[in-house]
Formats: sequence, C-alpha cells, structure tokens
Amino acid sequence: MSFDYLPDTNIYLKQRKDMFRVNTDTHLLGNFMLVKKNESVLDIGTNNGALLLYASRYTDDLSGVDILKEAIELAAFNMEYNGLNAKLYHMPIQDFNVGIYDVIVCNPPYFHTAKNGNKNENHFLMAARHDHYLPLDELFKAYKRLLKDNGRIYMVHRASYCMIINHYCNQYGFKITRMKIVYDENKDEAVSVLLEIRRGDIDIVKLERDEIIR
Repeated sequence: MSFDYLPDTNIYLKQRKDMFRVNTDTHLLGNFMLVKKNESVLDIGTNNGALLLYASRYTDDLSGVDILKEAIELAAFNMEYNGLNAKLYHMPIQDFNVGIYDVIVCNPPYFHTAKNGNKNENHFLMAARHDHYLPLDELFKAYKRLLKDNGRIYMVHRASYCMIINHYCNQYGFKITRMKIVYDENKDEAVSVLLEIRRGDIDIVKLERDEIIR
C-alpha cells in the first residue's frame, strides 16, 4: 500500500501495489473532463476512485461501479478519507441500472485479448487492462442506458482506436465533440486520445492543443 498525491491536486489517495494505479491517462482524463457544480458523475471501472476524486473538486454527487470487490473497498476508503459520501457499487456495468447521470467518465481496458490475458498479470490487472469483461460494444450500451439526454461522456483510449470508437458512437447515437491527442516525446506516433462524447447530431469537433508527455 502507498499514499500518494493525485497529480495537480492536494488530494491524497491510497493505492495498492498489486492493483491498477494512477497513471498519466488518469491524470489527463481527470483534468480533461468538465464537471459543473452539483452535476451527477458516474465512474465506470472506478478502481481506487481517482477519477471521482478529480470530479469531487466540482460536485459531491459521485457514483462509481467496478467488477472487483477489492477495488470498491479501496475506493470506499479513499472517499471516506477525503470526506466524500460517494455511492459505490460492486457489479458488472452490464448489470448496473441505478439512475441516469449528467457525466459518465471511464478509463476502460485497452487490450483486446483472450479471456486469460497475460498469464504474468494478476487478476486485478487483467480486469483493468484487458477488455474481456468490458468490450467497447458493452461500454457504449451502458453509456446509452445511463447518460442523460444532455449529458457528457469523458473517456481515454489508445489513439489508434479513434475510428473504432467513432463507429460505436455512430451506432449508439453519439458524437465526439472534443478531442485531445496525447503524444510521448520519445515516440513517433500518438499514444492516446481524450474524448468528450454527447448524444445527437453534432457535426463540429473541438480539437484541442496536443498534450506532450515528457
């Protein structure tokens, strides 16, 4: 276990060394999402609650869902430690149907792999990194079911998945409205993309200045 600052905040959170920890994607997504005062926020795959802690700077209407009991227990500790009364649910998002939300945020598993994933990873990391439990199609079904008509989705994914994500947006009645490409200065190609997604027929995408990881 370790106690760490959430980047760009004065918020502490507890993290387990054998579970998914705050990384660059968490930090960038936490600052990319726009949350208004008193809006309801749902974090899909909440893990240790880091994205809810970012959202807590603007609202206290916080909910998180995760398939791992240990993740929910850790998130509950971090919420209580920071004086927050978030609603946390241990279940697959496919079974979750508790209200609708102004904002949904998600840092989903990136890797499309077989059920067993990487045999060298523990089951916590496998669930966080491999999409066996949460393929993009299932994630977008959850977005459609749980987002308010005028709500917003914030997610991060591999930059190479932009076209795939746009395909699911079109399939489920969403449009990308903001985008930020993330580069690693030591790599030639973009590494990830930050997205804001809304319902409806929206033809203009706001492409924000690139983020460079150094």
